[in-house]
Amino acid sequence: MIKFRLLTLLFLSVTIVSSCKKDEDPEKQIAEFIKKNNINATKDASGLYYQIIKPGTGSFTYPGNTRITIKYEGRLLNGGCF
Repeated sequence: MIKFRLLTLLFLSVTIVSSCKKDEDPEKQIAEFIKKNNINATKDASGLYYQIIKPGTGSFTYPGNTRITIKYEGRLLNGGCF
């Protein structure tokens, strides 16, 4: 579940960065957005910010077990969804 959330936030970060104006610093925009909206986000060593809203339950998925369920919601800095 954590891997999924990291991938989701990576996708969100890439989307946010690609939609930013070229003269603005995307990392600064993201940090300001997180602070402005009082989001309890964690910054990964890769630079990715993520927030676990509802931790998953269940056992660890081992290699060879290909059935997974993923639920996520992505948001843009302007509050819109994608």
